[in-house]
Amino acid sequence: MYVQVIVGQIFILSVVIVVGILATRFKIITDDLRKGLSRLIINVTLPLLLVTKLANLKLTSSLMYSSLGLFVFTFLALAILYITGRLSSKANGLSHEHTVIHTLHTMFGNIIFIGFPLLDALFPNGEGILYASIFQLASNSVLWTFGILMIDKRGEKVKVKHLLNINTIAFIVGVLLLSFSVKIPQFVDSSLGGLGRTTIYLSMLYIGSVLYTGNFKRLLFKRRLYAIAINKLILSPVIILIITLIIIKLIGINISDTAIIVLTLQSGMPCMAIVVMLCAEYKLDVEMATENLFFTTVLSVFTLPLLYAVSEYMVGVIL
Repeated sequence: MYVQVIVGQIFILSVVIVVGILATRFKIITDDLRKGLSRLIINVTLPLLLVTKLANLKLTSSLMYSSLGLFVFTFLALAILYITGRLSSKANGLSHEHTVIHTLHTMFGNIIFIGFPLLDALFPNGEGILYASIFQLASNSVLWTFGILMIDKRGEKVKVKHLLNINTIAFIVGVLLLSFSVKIPQFVDSSLGGLGRTTIYLSMLYIGSVLYTGNFKRLLFKRRLYAIAINKLILSPVIILIITLIIIKLIGINISDTAIIVLTLQSGMPCMAIVVMLCAEYKLDVEMATENLFFTTVLSVFTLPLLYAVSEYMVGVIL
């Protein structure tokens, strides 16, 4: 796998994002349609992508060890992201409310709308989707427990529906099919699998539509946005990569290069859209959260290829 592959994939995704921007500019994608796209991706195409991709994988001991190792290292990654988010907030003198938003957006990235399509394109054999799903599973368990406690000082109870949603169920079904070597019929893979593979294009149209609603020029002079961009997109994932590689080297854990690269890229995804929705629900600064999302999403077009190059190089050097 070479760096030009991810650059090429980013270029392809960027073209579709531009289509989404233009479609929104000319009112083809309206606010209602954008919301509908989000629901369609989350509830239909992504679950189908998960099930069909995982079912077509071949179960090996290496895949099992890598999956378990990635699940554990995801929690380590989230802990590092939390620490760097808190330190970055303190360095920038943010208020308590803004510290919460800054820290959450440092911890949680857009691993579904950008992470899944990109990793599926980079690793089309299904391995990328498997590792991306494992990262999401661990990430969601922290978001809807610790994340909610950070936002809501009233101590709202964790809702099971957030932890056990349609994508979690799709992941479980896919893993069961993989574990028992159950292959789905060709016509099912061609129809439902083909529908699942539209996730990559629908997601980029959605991202393009979201970006059109922002004003990039107005954000260029806000220091806190550069702080979260550097921290979230470059610094934290590189720290995670180095610590992970050192632990693997010292302990001698058998984790594939692909799993390590997925961990690094998922850690360096732009800010999560769901955090914006949570800020609206809990009466936090929605404007700040939206600016974080917009600014880091634009810059991720440039940082993700860089992050991939660094992770590939470091894996080769240390392991």
